[in-house]
Parts: sequence; C-alpha cells; structure tokens
Amino acid sequence: MRYDYDDKNVIVTGATGGIGKEVAKGIIAGGGSVALIGLTLDEANKVAAELGEHAHPYAMDQSNRDTVDAAFQQILDDFGRIDVLINVAGIISAKSFDELSPAEWDRTLAVNLTGPFNTVHAIWEHFKNNGGGRIVNVSSVAGKIGGGLLGTTAKRGTRLL
Repeated sequence: MRYDYDDKNVIVTGATGGIGKEVAKGIIAGGGSVALIGLTLDEANKVAAELGEHAHPYAMDQSNRDTVDAAFQQILDDFGRIDVLINVAGIISAKSFDELSPAEWDRTLAVNLTGPFNTVHAIWEHFKNNGGGRIVNVSSVAGKIGGGLLGTTAKRGTRLL
C-alpha cells in the first residue's frame, strides 16, 4: 500500500529504529520528506544515508523542552513548512518493581509522556499560523497489559503484605 505524502514535510521522532524508521520509510515511499529525529545526530545520519535524499537528520531529547524547541526551530528554518508531526519515540524498562529506580521511572515518564507534549507544544503555533497540520502519537500497549514492564511485577517470592 502506498500512502500519499506528495510534497508533505513530516517530522518523525524515534525515526532511527523500529516503528519510527518504518514510518519514515513509508512517508518517503509516498512522496514526502522526513525530518528524522534521533537521540543522537550519529544515529540520525546513519538512517538518513540509508533512506536517501528525502530524509533529513536531526538530534534531540524529547524529554528536554529546550532541545525540542531548538531542533524544531531548525527544522522549520530548513523546511519552511511542516505538515505532520508523528511522535514515535519512547523507552521501556523490563525491570521488576524491586529493581526499578525512581530515576528510571522519572526518565520513562519524561520521554513517553512529557516528550510528546514538548513536541506538540513546539509545533503548535506553526500549525495554527499555517491553517493546520496533523499530529499522530504512537503508543505501546505495554502500559495496558503489564507483564513485567516498568515495574509492573515483583520478584518471585516477594511478600507484599
């Protein structure tokens, strides 16, 4: 199936691997250009080289509002117009509750929850001023189904009461 992204400029977070990379491939196959967001520029450059001339590498930590604002301003300067934001970036921990540190919990929430807020916040005025845009937030079912992800289990034999 070919999706129609002719002449569309799309930002994809988490575009250096997994679902984000596949989304970027589909957009390019559909005629669009992608601002590939990775945590590091090295990662983003590798994927951009693989995907070709319509893939443009950028680095940012979506949990850090300052880096998001700076990256998005650079993207807007480079592209002139953005039509779609697709938030795919996310992290997960498979540690049991006994092993999960508060710092890891905080980092996971910062990336998975605050991160999409930061990216939407950074592009919002651009979309308002340009007659709209599309925002897609991709999520995992891990939080819904549990099963040992992000502290949803305790070590076997742990007595809680």
